[in-house]
Amino acid sequence: NNEIYMNALMSNNGDAKWESFYYTITRCNTGIAKYPTIPSILEAEYAPYVGQCYGMRAYMYFWATRVWGRLPLVTEEWGGSLDNIYVGRSSLEEVKAQILSDITEAIRYFTISDPGSKYYLGEDAMRALLVEVYMWYGDYQEALDASEYFVGHNSLELVQGEEEWKRIFTNPESSKEVIFSMAWDYETDGALG
Repeated sequence: NNEIYMNALMSNNGDAKWESFYYTITRCNTGIAKYPTIPSILEAEYAPYVGQCYGMRAYMYFWATRVWGRLPLVTEEWGGSLDNIYVGRSSLEEVKAQILSDITEAIRYFTISDPGSKYYLGEDAMRALLVEVYMWYGDYQEALDASEYFVGHNSLELVQGEEEWKRIFTNPESSKEVIFSMAWDYETDGALG
């Protein structure tokens, strides 16, 4: 824990590994590649899943670049070949462009069909992430422009009072303030949540 608190992570520390990020990114790449190829399924049926794949990949790259800076961009499904397993680090500009591209694609799919649950990434979550990405990179005018989506939003607002505030944590699905909440249950997910 001291290495984490002091920002002194070494490569032999398990918390410094990229494995979890790339495990999730790999699953997203597979979903992006495979969902549209399912026979007899309409785009409106697979759109929320592909949107979540693009959105989660953007989220993973955003957090990874905040921690490690330059990192390898892997955007294709891995076919199992060991010939092209090494991927060098991309520039910060390339990583930022990929994050923004993935957010744009996620929003496009969510305008076709949004999951409609705060336990899944949806358009609102992607628009909030877009604002956060712009703020992180110091693109303040773009952040202001992107945040206009939330002005006068018909289903989101700051909660009022103690009871509504408690619902943010006890029942996020019913809270007017929650945009996205990661579902976790100790009995189902254990200590990995």
